[in-house]
Amino acid sequence: MVVSTAHGVDFPADAVVVAAAPELARMRFDPAVQLDHRAFQEVHVTLVAGEVSPAYFATATVPGNVLTEDRPGLPFKSLGFVAESPQFRTPV
Repeated sequence: MVVSTAHGVDFPADAVVVAAAPELARMRFDPAVQLDHRAFQEVHVTLVAGEVSPAYFATATVPGNVLTEDRPGLPFKSLGFVAESPQFRTPV
């Protein structure tokens, strides 16, 4: 299998993992790949500058990334560091 870039560079590969919605990623598959239709989910994101309390997770340190199940009543679906706030000098 070969992965070719838009700039004409080829990369041989034993396997390729596509970690994006192929129909939105402007990718072409040769031979063509049959994609299953799936509904997209609207996601709302809140970015907060501040520190997460380790006590919330009953640990001494805050996990680097937290992913949850999609269940009613959970206060978030994911939690992770995305940037540093230059204004507040704290993680976002």
